Amino acid sequence: PSWDLFLGLFFGVGVAYSLLLARDRIVMTLVATYLSLVATLTVGDTVIDFFQGNTFLFNQVWLPLRASPFIITSGLFVAFIILLMSKAVFSVEFNPKRPILSFSELIAYGFLLSGLVVSSMLSFLPGTSREPILAASEIAQRVNQFHDWWIVIPVLLLIVSGFRAYSSSRE
Repeated sequence: PSWDLFLGLFFGVGVAYSLLLARDRIVMTLVATYLSLVATLTVGDTVIDFFQGNTFLFNQVWLPLRASPFIITSGLFVAFIILLMSKAVFSVEFNPKRPILSFSELIAYGFLLSGLVVSSMLSFLPGTSREPILAASEIAQRVNQFHDWWIVIPVLLLIVSGFRAYSSSRE
């Protein structure tokens, strides 16, 4: 199987996931992914140092794992998403009489969420490991090429959806 097949399936599963979720859960998943990305980028190097045995916790605990920085960072990113989705106390309230997201918006959110996750994971890879994947996959090249847009476009879509929902609720 090629990287393009894997990434195509990942995007397909992401879109299907968005369609299966309740409309408010896809927005919460997107917000949790952003929070996880920020948290991972903030503490990732410290966690890598700890798990590679370069830093002590409370000047006593030392964990020398033989995991790569990519595995540690990706694991931290996924763990933050899972913890936020299962344990965080935040919710989005929508008008049950009028769904806030249309079918096409759900598909867009699922696609953009998948792109954000793939783009983030690619950014965690060191250049020497990322280059062979990019050389082997047209999809990975495009995702990597537009990394900043994968971060910005979902935010813009959230804003546009919010304006649309606000204006329709006033009618």
